[in-house]
Amino acid sequence: MTTRDSFPYLIDNIFGEFEMASQVRIDCIAVEKNIEFHPAAPIRVVAINGMDPGLEFLHQIRHLKSETLQMFRNVIPHVSQADLDNFVDLAMRRIRRMARAVSLIGFDPKEKSIDKDSFWSVEQMQCFVEGTESDDALVYLEAMFQTSRPAWVYYLELKKLEERIRSLAGGVIFLPATTPGVPVVKQYEKFRLNCSVSFLGAWLRMACDRDLIERPNISGLCRHFSENYCTARQENISPRSLRNHIDNPSPEALEEVMMELHSWGKYGAKFIEQQRR
Repeated sequence: MTTRDSFPYLIDNIFGEFEMASQVRIDCIAVEKNIEFHPAAPIRVVAINGMDPGLEFLHQIRHLKSETLQMFRNVIPHVSQADLDNFVDLAMRRIRRMARAVSLIGFDPKEKSIDKDSFWSVEQMQCFVEGTESDDALVYLEAMFQTSRPAWVYYLELKKLEERIRSLAGGVIFLPATTPGVPVVKQYEKFRLNCSVSFLGAWLRMACDRDLIERPNISGLCRHFSENYCTARQENISPRSLRNHIDNPSPEALEEVMMELHSWGKYGAKFIEQQRR
């Protein structure tokens, strides 16, 4: 059975990917001011967390909800009945924290739709105009209005996740007991990287900025490396940690990448000479 000491780690692992989506990066482009609509700032939102604000964002949030629910479903049979309330309480706290990403104004449960009254919380937002982070309050205000519907979508999917988790927790007594002592079969070996996570994040950031990886879904990219790669020091790469290193690579890590690329250049020159013989 899973012990209480491991609950914080399990909760981080279960909700980590979905929680990353609550740290919202909004990319905008500058447009001419439209006198008819009088926008707070002449910008247009083109991406949320690297995705189109429409169906692409919706599909990602639904995918994250499905993955989170599946991980919770896999873990909960291993939690003892005596500790179940504590584990579920931790899960509910995490969901409430994630819900703070959206501010609801004039919420009325009887209303069928309130998307015009749901906005990303300023504390959870980063706005970029033409690739440069903005500190203009009017840009943030306009971005909040233009992304009202995606914020409502995120909130609804999060509430659906909360309902399903409560339902699973309530029905756990009907789940079959797991057979003790049966080892988990590992389906495949991860590819081992001889570099640090900070180095990997800096290299991926440079690859994305140089369009070597074109229009990447950064969250999906982090999940891919987490699931398929490991380092000499870390058997499991945290998607959140990798995302942090991609978003904000350290100068030291960037210097390491530059030195490695310089070594590649020397190796490549010798390789070319060898192949021409």
